[in-house]
Amino acid sequence: VDEGTVSAPSAWAVSGGELVQASNIYDGNTDPAVLAKRGTFAWYESGWGWQDYQLNLQWRSTDNDASGVMVRYRDPNNYYRWSWDQQRSYRRLVKVENGVFTLLAGDTVPYVTGQNYQIAFILSGDMIDVWVDGVQVFAVTDTGTTLTTGSVGLYAWGNQNSFFDNVQVTT
Repeated sequence: VDEGTVSAPSAWAVSGGELVQASNIYDGNTDPAVLAKRGTFAWYESGWGWQDYQLNLQWRSTDNDASGVMVRYRDPNNYYRWSWDQQRSYRRLVKVENGVFTLLAGDTVPYVTGQNYQIAFILSGDMIDVWVDGVQVFAVTDTGTTLTTGSVGLYAWGNQNSFFDNVQVTT
């Protein structure tokens, strides 16, 4: 799904066994305070009913902009998104509910270009845990959320060469 219009369209392809997004597609707003950061994402259609699950994957980028993962994805206006941006020096978890973006957690840790990371999400009820290389980076309770089910997606914003591998979802 392409939401960004600058440097569009997206360029999703499988290369060397990895899913790669190779275009620089983004929405034009480079202000790090803006949460929307609309770019492109690829999502799994058959996960609509998933509720409590764990997502594991290997991720890396050879660019310096934002890339990440979407969980409990229902549609373009309802999901959680974790993104990591080296240039703007942030990791953040946002909730998009009825098209409104809300920051749930964030820090100022940039990633290392070209380094492989093991990313894990554990979703249980209103709890969302995010792990990077076996270290918990966010533990969020989103009390009262309506986002209790949904699929997964892989995301890129202005990130030319986001690599996703070994994507696994388990109950």
